[in-house]
Amino acid sequence: MQKRIIPCLDVRNGKVVKGVNFEGIKDVGDPVLYAEEYNKQGADEIVFYDITASFEGRGVFLDVVRETAKKYLYRLQWAEELKRLMISVKR
Repeated sequence: MQKRIIPCLDVRNGKVVKGVNFEGIKDVGDPVLYAEEYNKQGADEIVFYDITASFEGRGVFLDVVRETAKKYLYRLQWAEELKRLMISVKR
């Protein structure tokens, strides 16, 4: 089995964020630029997620997904995709 590199980025309000246990959350940069760097380093795909979006009533950050998809050919995943999958499994 071949190893794959799949970076996962927390995205909130269009920015990559970092925090510990949902506290001390700080903006650390542009997700598209992070995707570019991971692409240069050989990432197989990238996952964007906004862990608090549902709780805070926010929708999908399609602008980030679209901008990344225009520039890079690897597979992208984002939380809305997973949400739809979970809904379909529950039915």
